[in-house]
Amino acid sequence: MLVDRYAEEDVFARVPEVAATTDPVLRHLDRLLDEDVLLSQVKADLARRHPRTLLCGRHSTPVEVILRLLIVKHLYHWSFQETEDRVNDSLVLRWFCRVYFEHVPDDTTLIRWAYLIRPETMHTFNDRVVELAAQAKVIKGRKLRLDGTCVQTSIHYPTDSGLLVDGVRVLSRFVERAKPLVEGTLAKAAEVCRSRVRSARQVAQKLHRLVRRAEAGEKQQEQQAEQQRTLYQQLITTTEQMVRQAKQVSRCLLQQTEKQAERLVAKVEPLLPLIDGRQVELDEIEGGIVTHYEILAHPNEHGQGLQALEHHRRVLGHPPWMMAGDRGVHSAETEVQALAAGVEVVAIPAVGKISPLRQAVERTRRWRRAYRWRAGIEGRIASLRRDYGLCKCNYHGQDGMERWIGFGIIASNLRHIAQAQISKKAKKQAA
Repeated sequence: MLVDRYAEEDVFARVPEVAATTDPVLRHLDRLLDEDVLLSQVKADLARRHPRTLLCGRHSTPVEVILRLLIVKHLYHWSFQETEDRVNDSLVLRWFCRVYFEHVPDDTTLIRWAYLIRPETMHTFNDRVVELAAQAKVIKGRKLRLDGTCVQTSIHYPTDSGLLVDGVRVLSRFVERAKPLVEGTLAKAAEVCRSRVRSARQVAQKLHRLVRRAEAGEKQQEQQAEQQRTLYQQLITTTEQMVRQAKQVSRCLLQQTEKQAERLVAKVEPLLPLIDGRQVELDEIEGGIVTHYEILAHPNEHGQGLQALEHHRRVLGHPPWMMAGDRGVHSAETEVQALAAGVEVVAIPAVGKISPLRQAVERTRRWRRAYRWRAGIEGRIASLRRDYGLCKCNYHGQDGMERWIGFGIIASNLRHIAQAQISKKAKKQAA
């Protein structure tokens, strides 16, 4: 039969059905993200863009749209530009992001809004996601395991020597700018404000030439390795000297009231810890849900077990039955306080020489089984790095790293919750 046209219908009425056939995870995520608590928290951050953002001006991109666009970006590990293009071309993503037939915000607009979200909001957001997982009976919170990983930043190819030279360069620029302000009050100001960029670059260049040079023979390789260690130690020493100079100048500037001194100190204070290095500590429970993350101020992660236990009790309302971690999270009080808090099995190896009694404990079947379960977090870290961008942070600064890691973990958690709900529904239908 020849027909003139299809019958008219509401385009978006059947989008959930299309979403279920293309990506069923999106349909479940749509319900999980429909939370006024999450929106109000994000809205409070976005309102900081201008003192009268909530009252004046033209209508902005809705808070709900911004939040969902950022979730989609990290869910599929897209760039801002790619997120704009994909959402613009997909009816399903327009429905999920609540854009409908409105204009999709361009990548620069989304970047400006994203940079207003505070790290505290990301942690609150993830805590709420964990609560949703508990309400959906995806998790019980009976097992807890901890581990740490490193997240690179997108400066350039992140060789250790190159990052050290970058640190020396930035701190040298700081002390040179501060020199006119501290010459009258700081003893040996000329020496303290001395730039060490040339020394650091010379050592780094020698190190790079040595690495590129391929020496044949075992004896030559041993000599090359020894030379590398010597040069690298020189570079570390130069960087440490530069850090001490910067701290000395910073203390002197803190005693001054000039605006320029305050601006210089405000710029250098976030940089000093970054030169020492950053490590991310993750807490995971059964079901693949990461309940907490923390960017450690120092590479040493000892003692994180008690913090993870306290956070677990606060979010889920009870201690885990089992807590496992490697030697890096061990401290003198970890096991004692964990057992006192109600944890029945604490599988964290002791550090150093252990007593025969401790050896007997670590050889029991229950302890070894718990410690084997701990190894699963390595797979979770690999998944976060591969699928959700935790291998390299593309945002800037400390707050940017908090947002990047937070959104990646939240996207991973939401996907695991949705997949668990899909699996439960499939089992019920099969029964």
